[in-house]
Amino acid sequence: ASFTSIPDYRHRHLLRPGLTGLAQLVGGYSSAPADKLRCDLLYLSSRFLRLDLRLIGATAMELLRGFPDD
Repeated sequence: ASFTSIPDYRHRHLLRPGLTGLAQLVGGYSSAPADKLRCDLLYLSSRFLRLDLRLIGATAMELLRGFPDD
């Protein structure tokens, strides 16, 4: 399946790359592209410092306990 066939997938490119993202923390790296898109669009529409701080905290917790093997 091509990513270009997913409606609004091009909007993922509006996000700057970071250490991790909402999609990786919620669904892991093996989640479906449409699910990653939904998480990224949610993040894009609600970018607030508090959300970024929660993502940083969740990332730190995942690093301490080890990311799942998926």
